[in-house]
Amino acid sequence: MKRRTICLLVLLAIWPTLCQALPNERGQYARLGVGNLECGLWTQARQSGDVFAVWWKTLILGWVQGFLTAYNVYGPHMFDVTSGAAADAVAEWTDNYCVQHPHDNIADAAEALVGELSKPSKKQSPGVPVLDGNELPGEN
Repeated sequence: MKRRTICLLVLLAIWPTLCQALPNERGQYARLGVGNLECGLWTQARQSGDVFAVWWKTLILGWVQGFLTAYNVYGPHMFDVTSGAAADAVAEWTDNYCVQHPHDNIADAAEALVGELSKPSKKQSPGVPVLDGNELPGEN
């Protein structure tokens, strides 16, 4: 049973890369790989203590960090959109977003994080903490 579950999860992880749609007329980009997974999987993996969940947490957080890195490379005059925030702060922000938006996908969460971090005034959106340096959201 566990083997079948693992195979199903691996298939779900790679399926989006096999079935990508063409860009639409609104200019939305193709979301590849783990970015297509629902936030609910992130939340479930973060709340679970089993060894298999650790793999999912690492994979998904790595995808989000890769998205942020791509923004640093291709975004407008950006060296580090996170301003040096620790990986734990990125993970906690993603936790909060995914709890509030369980049916959004990981790419939506990463886009929202970039949007939040890119705001000139860095004002806090309701219920979604802003990362500030290495500080975790909510710590002051």
